[in-house]
Amino acid sequence: GKLVMYAAIAAFFGPFLSRLAVMQSVHHVPASTTVLAQLITPPTTLLLGFIVLGTLPSARELMGGAIMLVGVAIPVLHALREDRVIPTA
Repeated sequence: GKLVMYAAIAAFFGPFLSRLAVMQSVHHVPASTTVLAQLITPPTTLLLGFIVLGTLPSARELMGGAIMLVGVAIPVLHALREDRVIPTA
């Protein structure tokens, strides 16, 4: 039914469009910005899964997502902190 159709569309267009967008973005923005933009995929998928399919993640899935986001936040925050250092020269 409908779920199989959604799965088929996502299986085809998801990887294709995302790879195409990444390849095009490299010409216009720094690679680090492109990678950070890709990191919004899991939260976006969670939101779309809720809106389109009405599904909610389990507690275990939410815990895994939180661990992943903390793992991403650590280097991002470290890089932001390095940019704020006052040059001595």
